[in-house]
Amino acid sequence: VHAGAHLLAVTPNVDGMTSLCHAHGIEEQYRTVLSAQPSQIPAYLSAADLGLLVRDRNVVNSVASPVKVGEYLASGTPVILTDGIGDSSGLVSRENVGLVLDPDETFDASHRTQLKTFIESYVSDGEAWRRRCATSAARLLDWSPYLRQMGALYRDLVAS
Repeated sequence: VHAGAHLLAVTPNVDGMTSLCHAHGIEEQYRTVLSAQPSQIPAYLSAADLGLLVRDRNVVNSVASPVKVGEYLASGTPVILTDGIGDSSGLVSRENVGLVLDPDETFDASHRTQLKTFIESYVSDGEAWRRRCATSAARLLDWSPYLRQMGALYRDLVAS
């Protein structure tokens, strides 16, 4: 545990996440588990240092493209996620905007070293990480430059 680390879990399943934290030894003083309205999420994300997205490796997740990854990155929040989450895992690796861990491997000393190195890098230059995340999200995930084209295509389809 990094000194001063605190887990904030924003989830619709507060009881389930609280039980999960308890089962994995995350003591109450090191965690806050709450539910929030969608309009409140950006404020929580922009206050976070790191995002977390853990999913099992399966067919559904292999084609998933979770909006949460874009939300993390757009808010300047690097993300730690498991490999095999659609195009998100590759984007995070390629753009160096977080850390990708293999969900099929047992979390061991090499993973701890990898995580420690990642956190130390973030702590030493968090502003660079935040800029890289926000820039990558704007460049790769912002649809607004394409809205005019999409509207024109839609109008053409409707007219034909």
